[in-house]
Amino acid sequence: HLMPLDWASSTGNLAFAQIELADRTDDLPLAREALANLTLAEQALRDGGHIPSAGTFARQIPDAQALVERLSQGPQPT
Repeated sequence: HLMPLDWASSTGNLAFAQIELADRTDDLPLAREALANLTLAEQALRDGGHIPSAGTFARQIPDAQALVERLSQGPQPT
């Protein structure tokens, strides 16, 4: 069962990078992918009993949701 947990950790870490890049480049599709990856990673780790690791990703989900929301609204006037 280690492989799914390794996948989940890698996917969650990838999501962190995707969030950063999506935020810097205003890339909505990438932000959505990051949110999906975070959610999948969190659930897989939780299901696997790795609650602390799941919590690490779960805490980032609201920020990813906020980024998706912000980018969904389009460019903001400066």
